[in-house]
Amino acid sequence: MNLLQARKFCTLAHGSQRYGSTSVDDGGMDGYHPYSYHLRQVEQLAIFYGFGNNKSIRKACWGHDVLEDTKTTKADLLRAGFTAYEVAVIDAVTDGIAPTRHERKLEAYRKINLTPDAVIVKLCDRIGNVTHALQAGEDRKYNLYVNEQPGFEAAINSCLKDDARVQAMWARLHYLFSAEGHAHLYKTMHCCANVKHHHRHIA
Repeated sequence: MNLLQARKFCTLAHGSQRYGSTSVDDGGMDGYHPYSYHLRQVEQLAIFYGFGNNKSIRKACWGHDVLEDTKTTKADLLRAGFTAYEVAVIDAVTDGIAPTRHERKLEAYRKINLTPDAVIVKLCDRIGNVTHALQAGEDRKYNLYVNEQPGFEAAINSCLKDDARVQAMWARLHYLFSAEGHAHLYKTMHCCANVKHHHRHIA
């Protein structure tokens, strides 16, 4: 499976899902964009931080939510042509099944520590989500990430800790949570900032 095929497979798997719409207790966002908007953003972040030559990481960026948000299984991914390594990375960043967000995230953190390359995809995902929440003025979502950051970082910051590219991603998260970052980026994405949240389905 090449990158184009991976993008198509994951886009189709997410179907009509909107980026940010949610039925669980994770704060939600605007639901303004198609889900492929987020998947492309995560891949572009991987490229930006120096992983452009790693096609498996880029494919995992596109697949990082399919196990969590769709009916797709690991077996489906393998049959479609994802490698066992790519499926392992996708599985590692997939939340566990538990009644609370905190418990679901703990299972993902455990798997990421067993699959260190998964931290690359997870950080691209988190940077993308935090950036969007900030730029769209999604205060509830942004504050959720602010509150999670100490535990999030403590849980997985030992993965690839000697990789300067990974450290640059952590530095970007720190900036996004800083007063300077907030002042610079807040409500700067005018396509979805201040939109009425027609697509929200908060439990």
